[in-house]
Amino acid sequence: MNVKLENRAKKQFNRFDEATKSQLSAAMLDLEKDPPEGNIKRLHKSRADYRLRSGDYRIFFDILEDRISVTEISTRGQAYKKRR
Repeated sequence: MNVKLENRAKKQFNRFDEATKSQLSAAMLDLEKDPPEGNIKRLHKSRADYRLRSGDYRIFFDILEDRISVTEISTRGQAYKKRR
């Protein structure tokens, strides 16, 4: 599958330091596999359908027909405050 970062996710990704970007990029490469790999959990009542856990970071995404759309990337603490 093809992974695409939405504008919001791109902005969030660019704010991280190089080590974190490397960690997140490796996690997103696992999303390209069929089926996607990693610590993935389906979410209920949220803007994104799934989340991928990568250390202290969360990658929120939707699975569309031919691609995965990453909608948000944030730290664990910030990610779940917004979703309550």
